[in-house]
Amino acid sequence: MIWQQAAISLFISLLLLLLFQFFSLPQHEKKSFWQRLSLAFKRSAFPLLICQAGIFLFMALALKFVLQQINPSRSLFWFMLQLAMMTGFVFSWPANHFIIKRGINPVL
Repeated sequence: MIWQQAAISLFISLLLLLLFQFFSLPQHEKKSFWQRLSLAFKRSAFPLLICQAGIFLFMALALKFVLQQINPSRSLFWFMLQLAMMTGFVFSWPANHFIIKRGINPVL
């Protein structure tokens, strides 16, 4: 059941990130809807998947060794979730670096 919830949350986060990335692209560029959607997918899908993999991996290990169950009323759960977010950030750093090096995502 937890893997189904993870897959659903991954799908929803990918859709939302794609939507936000799509609308953040400059509107004045002469690109079609599908070109902008493709560019948004290229810029955000790989780092998001790597970040989510880091988060899911950390939370799976935390559930196995520290938490034993998901209980959002405990502060330890939220602490582990914050550590999982930091782990996801560290995991996605090389992916973002790769995307920037390839010239897909501009350096701001």
